[in-house]
Amino acid sequence: MIAQKNVTYLFVDTAALATTAAPATARYMGIRRIGEQLCDASALVAGDQFEVLYMNAASKVVKSPMFTWNNLISKSKRAVAALTSQVSSIGYNGTDGDIVATNLGNYLVTIGFKDLTKMVGNKRLFKYGSYVAGATATKYDIATGLADSLAANMKKDAYQRVVVKLLCSFAQVNGDCIDDDVYVVKGSKYLTFLTDADYSTNETPVIGDYIRLGAAGSAPTVASPVYRVVKTTLAHNATDLIELDRPVTNASGTYVEGSFDACVIRKADAEAATTKWGIVLTGNDTDTPFELGKYGINLIYFSVGVSTDFGTTEVRLDTVPKVGEGTYKQVAQLDWELQNNRREAYRIAEYPVTFTSNASTGDTYTYVHDLRFKDNSTETIGGTADSYTQLMIVTIAAADANVATVFGF
Repeated sequence: MIAQKNVTYLFVDTAALATTAAPATARYMGIRRIGEQLCDASALVAGDQFEVLYMNAASKVVKSPMFTWNNLISKSKRAVAALTSQVSSIGYNGTDGDIVATNLGNYLVTIGFKDLTKMVGNKRLFKYGSYVAGATATKYDIATGLADSLAANMKKDAYQRVVVKLLCSFAQVNGDCIDDDVYVVKGSKYLTFLTDADYSTNETPVIGDYIRLGAAGSAPTVASPVYRVVKTTLAHNATDLIELDRPVTNASGTYVEGSFDACVIRKADAEAATTKWGIVLTGNDTDTPFELGKYGINLIYFSVGVSTDFGTTEVRLDTVPKVGEGTYKQVAQLDWELQNNRREAYRIAEYPVTFTSNASTGDTYTYVHDLRFKDNSTETIGGTADSYTQLMIVTIAAADANVATVFGF
């Protein structure tokens, strides 16, 4: 006989442990000791043998093999950590830095994607942004031109792998915020208004002004993106329309007047010598395709290169990307792998038509529990073969206390 060295059983527990004969609600779990008819939520002790009963998302009760508590080799409990997207900046990043203006400078930004799914052979995927400065270079034109160029370069992609933000250091002035609700559509270059586009004392934005957007119900800061006004249709009524230099990357919604969600920065203020400019690049992990068995977890990370005419402009990695710990995508993908592993020996290009995931996008996981057991019950010629089994339990808050009690975490 040959013993399989590593087998993993994953359970996503969304409630307190069952104390009935078996869980009766989908995604509920129970611990049943050998010889008992009911599940038990008390602490395991030396000599106990137990199995995990689980009603899966398809409302079918499944169970693990029998574990022996004395055979526990190791256990760990890790708090769930969210995915962290990469953030890199060129020039002003919302705190400090600035674009260096070089007369007649040739400004080229190169974004090189480094994740394995973006490489074919040894060929990396690159995206570019470029701007050629005039005889009298200005940092606001350089920054805006590069933001526009990068946005245009990525426009035809299936999804925008990097979100480009244009930043300006001129501080928020609530008195210069739009005096009405602004309707924002992510991916559109146009802003529309409930009644009109007035701000301050009956002023209206003009071509060359800038608009800074926060979020629906949240005022912007100097770290929020700004957009240059390139065209206006202002009739002081519901047909008021403002066209921006590039599509909006902010979330769609109604940016309300009362919380100063949309602010106007006058051209003279934005383009003053003391105002700093920069571009912030953020990995767009939120919009990456994800489908169980088809598109896996894809953390976006990239390099940023600039041409020599940037001079001493700061190019920085502001936030290091991290894949996280126990996120929904990780749990769902592992659940797919393990469930299908029990069903078929080979899964090359298998589409999960009949798969029901035990992980849900509505879950808020709190801990990942790992327990590793040794088993030497497999007999071989002249002895036994050791095998190892891993029990993994992912919990939400309602299940944490019970699981901690039973397994001694």
